[in-house]
Amino acid sequence: MGRWLEAVDAGVAPPVVLEATNESVLTAVDAERLREHAFDPDGFDPGTLDADD
Repeated sequence: MGRWLEAVDAGVAPPVVLEATNESVLTAVDAERLREHAFDPDGFDPGTLDADD
């Protein structure tokens, strides 16, 4: 969890799949902060991924 929080502070945190996140995470991270980084499957465009990078 520490590295994810570092990434949040740096503005580069990956999205969070809330349904797959263990409830124990809430001891380290506020639920609202997690919701701010929730993965949105409807907004995901796999075409933005480039395997050559």
